[in-house]
Amino acid sequence: MSTITGTEDEYKMHRILIYSTVLVFEFFGLFGNVNLIAVILRNKILRSNFGYLMLCLACFHTVCLFFELINMVYGVLATFFSYRIFRSICFHTTFPVIVSHCMQTGTICILSLDLFLAIAIPFRYRSFHLPLYFGCMFSVPICYAFGISIAAKIYLDDSELQMCNPPSSMVPFVRQWWYEIMLTFSFLTVIFYSGALGLLSCKIHRKSTDIRLIERKALKTLKVLIVIFLFTRFISTGSATLVQHLKINPETILYIQNYNLWLPIPKMPMSVSFEVKNTVDCSPNKSQCIFHVSKTHFLSNQPKGVSV
Repeated sequence: MSTITGTEDEYKMHRILIYSTVLVFEFFGLFGNVNLIAVILRNKILRSNFGYLMLCLACFHTVCLFFELINMVYGVLATFFSYRIFRSICFHTTFPVIVSHCMQTGTICILSLDLFLAIAIPFRYRSFHLPLYFGCMFSVPICYAFGISIAAKIYLDDSELQMCNPPSSMVPFVRQWWYEIMLTFSFLTVIFYSGALGLLSCKIHRKSTDIRLIERKALKTLKVLIVIFLFTRFISTGSATLVQHLKINPETILYIQNYNLWLPIPKMPMSVSFEVKNTVDCSPNKSQCIFHVSKTHFLSNQPKGVSV
């Protein structure tokens, strides 16, 4: 059994600070997810490709939030009752979180790709066969989720931990794979959202004399979305991956990974969930079709933050 660096008193302070903040985000996150799920299920107009993707993302994140409460129980026991946390117990407790977290990482990337396709090829996008479309889209996240989970199980040891969460439940080199693949998904997400922003800007610029307010709002929302994503999930994942590669003090690596639980919006790349629909205005006398973007708000605010 490995020894634990750092004093127990230091970790008591860090656990209290981290979990007190996370508990607040737990409340808002669960409330937001439940409302989002209810809104999509009750409104047929929202049951589009994007709506179903948002539904999947909300379900995956709800699983993460629920099991994070269980991880908090371990933290409370370790802080106030001298309970010792071991990696084997932590892994079997957080296994559903690892799978769900990997799936939602892929789903966020799929959301950005779906938006890009909706703007780039609106005619073909509307004719996609939903089961086949979802099957192709989710194939890579499923491989990622179960590949990491199986690897974590195979190389599982019984080291003692100071906090129980998905990263700490995996041995270091499996954890590094987990972060590297997550960073790849995050990088692709930024590319797809930036591509969608560029395409939307070009489409609006071509018909600048007839720009609707809803199109301006869609453009502004995309800009805000990219900034939020960059300053939350992308930077947090990048920093956790970088410190692994630099092979700095293992204690510092653990601090960075544990404090990544603090970030308010690592799961959802936006604070306002929205759907971009594609409508094409064509008349028999026109050889060119005009692209329009309409935006439907799902829910107001959904602060997210646990289980990075």
